[in-house]
Amino acid sequence: MDFFDSTYNETDFLEPINEGLDPKVFARILDFCRADFFSNYVGNILTKLIPGKAYTALDPEALHSNMSGFLHGGVTATLADYSMGIACFTRGFVVVTTNFNISYLTVGKIGQKITTVGQVIRSGKKAMFTEAVMKNQQGKAVAKANGIYSIVSLLMDDDIMIT
Repeated sequence: MDFFDSTYNETDFLEPINEGLDPKVFARILDFCRADFFSNYVGNILTKLIPGKAYTALDPEALHSNMSGFLHGGVTATLADYSMGIACFTRGFVVVTTNFNISYLTVGKIGQKITTVGQVIRSGKKAMFTEAVMKNQQGKAVAKANGIYSIVSLLMDDDIMIT
């Protein structure tokens, strides 16, 4: 399958649970998520948003596997980055990744759902510090990550283009 032949359709987007976010902020985050072609192509599912936290999931399929048949490390890293970045958005900022570290603890298996919780652990004037944990269906940690995200604008800034 060619990368740009994605079968993703905006109508496939399932709205996550909102626990405590201003409805306008929540709606703006969903606009960004719907426009995120790569994450939608990979199959990231945003399940819940709480101020400072983002919960996501992935149902790994064969296209997510490495040559050994397990969940590809790059897909795992994508889940962590997505969750941590969206956690920053819940604090009202648009961010970009500036530093990212991940530790793989066990293999993720194709056909076994992976859930991720990304959270902001500290926020400064120019950067946000985050962490994420990815778990398999049995609740065992598959990977842990941390990241630093540069703040590029306010989330509710009307000058931000969402394509």
